[in-house]
Amino acid sequence: MTRETPPPGEGQSSDQPLTRRALRRARQQQSQSSSEFSGTGYRHSGASSSGAVPPPVPAVTESDSDVPFDQENPQPRSRREARLMEERRRERGSLFDQEQIEREHKRADDERRAAEAKARAEAAARAAEEQRRAHREKDRILQHIREQNAAWAMPKVETEEATPLPEEQLAETEAYQTEAIEIIEANKSGTVVDEHRDLLGYQTIELADTPAEELLANRRRKNRKKTLVLLTSLGVFALAIVVVAMFISNVMGDAAPKDFPGPGGEQVDFTVQQGEGTISIANRLTEEGVVASTRAFMDALSTNTSDREIQPGEYQMRSEMKASDAVDRLLEEADKVHYIAIRPGLRVSEVYKEISESTGLSEDDITAAAKPADFGLPADAETLEGYIRPGEYRVPVDAKPKDILKDMTAPTFKALEELGVTDPEEQYRALTIASILVGEANPEDYPKVAGIIENRLKPNNPQTNGYLQIDATVIYGLDVRRLQFTNEEKADKSNPYNSYAHKGLPPGPIGAPSQKALEAAANPEENDFYYWVTTNIETGETKFAKTYAEHNRYKAEYDEYCKDNPDICGN
Repeated sequence: MTRETPPPGEGQSSDQPLTRRALRRARQQQSQSSSEFSGTGYRHSGASSSGAVPPPVPAVTESDSDVPFDQENPQPRSRREARLMEERRRERGSLFDQEQIEREHKRADDERRAAEAKARAEAAARAAEEQRRAHREKDRILQHIREQNAAWAMPKVETEEATPLPEEQLAETEAYQTEAIEIIEANKSGTVVDEHRDLLGYQTIELADTPAEELLANRRRKNRKKTLVLLTSLGVFALAIVVVAMFISNVMGDAAPKDFPGPGGEQVDFTVQQGEGTISIANRLTEEGVVASTRAFMDALSTNTSDREIQPGEYQMRSEMKASDAVDRLLEEADKVHYIAIRPGLRVSEVYKEISESTGLSEDDITAAAKPADFGLPADAETLEGYIRPGEYRVPVDAKPKDILKDMTAPTFKALEELGVTDPEEQYRALTIASILVGEANPEDYPKVAGIIENRLKPNNPQTNGYLQIDATVIYGLDVRRLQFTNEEKADKSNPYNSYAHKGLPPGPIGAPSQKALEAAANPEENDFYYWVTTNIETGETKFAKTYAEHNRYKAEYDEYCKDNPDICGN
């Protein structure tokens, strides 16, 4: 072995292999050199500060020792060398990963191609087997047919020569043979025998001893039976069509509908219900003998040139009227009056809008005509709120706003007097409570809720201390239509109808009360309840409580309902 020392100033290659013993010897020599030149400021990367150059470190080779150096993880001798070594490691790792991925892809492709080739081979084998089985079955069936033909040709008596098959039987046999071959060719699956056993002539094998003439006779009888069944079915179907056609012709035929000649006999009071359709009106007119038939009335209505519609209300008709005259009577009455419908709970502003839409009068003119003093209302009443009676009204087309309003308020005064409430102030109070009942409770709960209102109005009651605390009054004061409001709106004292912020009844009614609400307000039910809440708006389920804690439990049920049904609660 030889040691080669590079010339002074030349560095050793980083790629030159080293052994552990050679590396250890080189480090020892370097340490000795460093100790000899410790005062010169020697640095490995350049000359010393004094200009002296250190002696070169002899190079070592792999032949200096039999112990191999760890070439997989060599130790770097500088930062730059360490960085280069790290880069080479990454490159080698990246190349290894890429090669590994390519090998995996190649192996997967090979497996896929092998599986596909195996599947194709198995499919080809199955197809070949199916074809061979079909051929075997075909040969077997043809053999049976040939044997059967021979059996039919055999004589029934002992003779030396066979009796030839009649031409008719021979043609039929050949037809069966042709059909059998076609079925076999069309069905290669092997199930043709079970599915078409009768068509292939298998029944003739068991009848080998039966004469051919008897076989043909049986077949003809079967064919005649099938034909008879088919003709019978067609006959029944045709008869049904004729019956239906006759019925339709009788009901909706081309003949003119039955009609009275007119002009009519005795007077008949006829009522058109709210929302009733024209067919329903025509049917009831026919039942009451006003017109001869529904169709006659509908035909007369369709040919009438008027653009008016039949309005709900009472009409004076005659018996046995001509259909066109009955239509004219209903439409003429509609042309003479305006129909106005007022629902319970409507506010006075909404009532004025309904009147305007039905009559064509302006809302401003109607509002100007609604002066409380002109209608005998108490001084506390600022509007006609609460005094409009819900119901249906038919007013003349030339009626004035004040006349219409008098027709709507007069029934309210009459109802109060019939209930024994005659004092104007008491009437005003009863109307206020009744309007609250319509806005807050279900009709069946009116008497009970009226009693609760009276309990709350007591100044020293232990639950509300005289506060009414009713949501409907707050919402009325906000001039909105919804079921809930905010905490700020609940605490707003500027709202005079806020019964959470002001004790006692609100300044006045909050809508048009119904007759049932008036009766409950005039005769409230005595009870010990102070609270109620409708926990389900759709079903109207209402729960009553004597304490606020109990009421809060029911209120939580209502809040949960509104959370699930925001559209209903108006959230």
